[in-house]
Amino acid sequence: MTEDQVRTEIERLIAEAGSLRALARRWKITPSYLSDLRTGRRAPGPQVLGPLGLTRVVTVRYESARLTIGDRVTITVAGLRLAAERKVFASFGVVSDVRYPMRNEQVYVRRDGATSEWWPARAWGRV
Repeated sequence: MTEDQVRTEIERLIAEAGSLRALARRWKITPSYLSDLRTGRRAPGPQVLGPLGLTRVVTVRYESARLTIGDRVTITVAGLRLAAERKVFASFGVVSDVRYPMRNEQVYVRRDGATSEWWPARAWGRV
């Protein structure tokens, strides 16, 4: 079950209980917490998952931190500083070449309507 499905179930239970406050009282949580769950500002915790008979399961996926040819990339905060120093506008691009010289990884980023150039890999993050 996804968080959106949990929210849908919470909406159904609020309607069944008659009001948000009534369901909050039944679950012994604050109405503001239940409202935050309902709107997606907060994720459901044990106080809500327990009465629903659910537990949270987190899936972890590991990806290579290195950029590779063909990766769609966006500029990072470090990249914004470098772009300002170079006096170029940079936002999105595609990696078209990669170099690994002595711990200072460089990527050649192709940008639409702009010149392509070598950048430190830390200046770009995968989209």
